[in-house]
Amino acid sequence: MSCVAAVDDGLGRLEGVNSIHIDLQTNLVQLNCGPDVAMDLASVPVAIRETGFAPADLAIVANGHFEEGGRAFRPTGWSRALRVAADGFDAGVFSSSDLEGASPVHIAADVVGWEDGGELALRSIERR
Repeated sequence: MSCVAAVDDGLGRLEGVNSIHIDLQTNLVQLNCGPDVAMDLASVPVAIRETGFAPADLAIVANGHFEEGGRAFRPTGWSRALRVAADGFDAGVFSSSDLEGASPVHIAADVVGWEDGGELALRSIERR
């Protein structure tokens, strides 16, 4: 089995994964999940490791809403929210108006500490 096929097969077994794109040039794997799936982010690197490869960084791009005054982000359709790393908020990278309100937002974030459930280190926020 090729490298791509092995990783594709391993990640394809994760609950809720609709499609997988693997780019060997950039060493990037993109997972697209169903809208009503609360992905266990820690399961992604575990699945990659089980195929014999070492996972690197984990990031998320999602639509959803901030909760708890910006301390948590709930992707659309997920039953649980993800913690937002304190430095993304406290360091003034994003203002409180970016992190408040009921209007949906689109975020890009690195997932730090994914071994322990992960926190989102926000890279960008766009109002929808």
